[in-house]
This record gives sequence, C-alpha cells and structure tokens, in this order.
Amino acid sequence: MSRILFISYASNQHSGVGNRVYYLSRELAKKDHEVYVITKQDEYVSNEVNAYYVQIPKHIFKIPPVPLPQVSIFNLLAYKKFEEIKHKIKPDIIDIQHVHVSPIVNMMKEKENLAITCHGTEIGLFNYLGRTYLGFVTLINSQFEKNIFKKSKTIIAVSDYVKKELLNHYDLQSNRIITIPNGIDLKEFNNIRKIGLKYKLGVSNIIIFVGGFSKRKGIHILLKALSKIKEKDWVLIIIGSGDLKSKKEINNLSDFLNIKNRIINFSNISRELLKSILFEADIFVHPALYEPFGIAILEAMASGKAIIATSTGGIPEILDNAGILIKVSSEELKDALELLISDNELRKKYSKLAIERAKIFDWSSIAQKYCNYLL
Repeated sequence: MSRILFISYASNQHSGVGNRVYYLSRELAKKDHEVYVITKQDEYVSNEVNAYYVQIPKHIFKIPPVPLPQVSIFNLLAYKKFEEIKHKIKPDIIDIQHVHVSPIVNMMKEKENLAITCHGTEIGLFNYLGRTYLGFVTLINSQFEKNIFKKSKTIIAVSDYVKKELLNHYDLQSNRIITIPNGIDLKEFNNIRKIGLKYKLGVSNIIIFVGGFSKRKGIHILLKALSKIKEKDWVLIIIGSGDLKSKKEINNLSDFLNIKNRIINFSNISRELLKSILFEADIFVHPALYEPFGIAILEAMASGKAIIATSTGGIPEILDNAGILIKVSSEELKDALELLISDNELRKKYSKLAIERAKIFDWSSIAQKYCNYLL
C-alpha cells in the first residue's frame, strides 16, 4: 500500500484536470492505497479519498483570470496546507496537477517524491495562440514551466502528443516522461435516463458539441460546416460556456450564417442531464484546432456516438479508427456530416467501434498503469 497526494486547483468532473483528479484518486483508493487531495473550496472528491480544502478569499475570484491570481493564491495556501500535513500523511508520491499549480514545486524540499502531470504545455498553446496578448502570457509561462519540469523527478504526460511537446521544447530526458492518459468511468454510461429529446425537438438528426466557446475548440468551424450541408432536418446542441466576448462572437456568426434558430445552448447543466443529451444525440463533433487530449471525446465514445473530430494533438491517439478524423477544415467537416447524416448503417458501425475503443480507457485500467509506473 502506498500513500499518494494530489495537489490540484480543480478536483470535480467538469474540467479536464478536475476530471482526472476525481476519478484517478477514487480508483487508486479502491486499490487500497491511501489517497489524499489538496484542492480549493467548492471542489469535491469521492468518499474514498481524504480531502483537504483551502479557502481562497471570495474577492479574489472577481479579479479577471489573467494572469490567474486565484491560482497564485491557491499555490501559497496549498503549500501551507502541505507543510501542515506532510509529517502526518508521509506521501510516497506527490502528484501536482498542471503547470499552473506547479510553482509550488519551487517551495518544496521533497523533490524525489514529486511528479507533475502535464495536461498540455504552455509553449504548445503559444504556438496555437501566436502573437496575441494571451499568446505572450503563455510564452512567459513557458519559461517558468521549463524550470519547474527540470526540478521534478517524474513528468506524467496525458498523451504521447504532450510527451512529444515536452521533448521538443524543453530539453528533457525521455526516460523521465511517462504517458498515462485520462480515462472514463464506463459504468457511468450504463442505464442512462431517457428524456425523449428527438420527440421534443421534432427533428431527425441531433448533432452535439461539448466544449468551450474559444476558437481553440473550433466551434466556428462547426457552424460554418453546418451552414453548407444540404440536409436541413437537424439541430445542434452546444454544451459549454465561455466569456461574454466569445459568446457574442458565436451568436453573431450563427446569425450571419442564418442557422441561429437550429442551435440550442446549455451552459450549466448537471452531469446526469449531460449524459442523457449525449446518449440521445446522433453525431458528436469535436473540431478542435489544438487539443492535447480531449475528455469529451472519451465520453462520446462511451455513449456510443458516431464521432467526427479533427486529427490534431492527442485526438488520433484516443479515437484511432473508431470515428472519422478530418483536417481542420469546414469543407471536410461538411462532407463528414453529410456522410453520417445520410448513412444510418455507418453511424451504427462507428457507434460499435467507439464503445469498444472506450474500454481501453476505463479508469480502473488507467489507475493500474499509474501503479505500475509510479508505485
């Protein structure tokens, strides 16, 4: 039995980082390891895990999230909490999630026990963002990131694509980087509550997009593709959120393309409703321009969806041949949509492939891989 401590700004199921912490900590606890999580208030972990919550002053959350003052405060508070409990819990592994929390590494003496889980590099994000304000912020962050990675004994990459980014940009030894992907709780996607979505909407084809409104997620490419398809018996359900500027841009684009009346947006919904909508949709689209992993794709696979996704970042590693991979192109996306809408048998084929493919990402298997590499 080992003692594992996760330090993470998020630990719930609604973000990529939080999703990993929630499920991986739970599965490791089920394998009789002692698991602890330091996270912020209003997050949560499963009952099998020991949680330590730190209180970030409420007024800090009102500050715009660049350059992430909330996370900076969390680093200080999490380190203080770590110093309070480290002699009590004596962790064998300290797994720090994501670069934004990793400055805590500079304060820690326990370097031999440290692992940093990299969900995507700042330099990789800069290569996508380019010479913009946020791009320069990520470029500056990448210098801190490089320094932090050199101080960690082990770096966990969530995909081989992320591992390549680390090797290409940060001059790290390959044997210090291991790939342990994110996973999916397959049991969660059994016995989904039916809500009769098609009947209520009065359409034959439900297309679904799950993700943020940022251009990085490619929602604008999806809207342009939908405006070109010949079949008009469809509805697009968007499950995601973003800042006001991004929302306005999406609304203006859908209005300009004359498809606004075919789009339904849900921003804050329960996980149960998300699974119900996903279950009853026909086609799942993930047209990201930059995507180190893509947990939403795993959820679509577990739901047995016919999937169209761009072959960027870590996406091909996840989807493989269990869906249609395209270039970042509204024209290619249009063709793929028309193909799946017109061919029910092809949708069924991809549905079966997706369900089968999802099995290799079951969290129990991922947790075992974690144990094999680190414990």
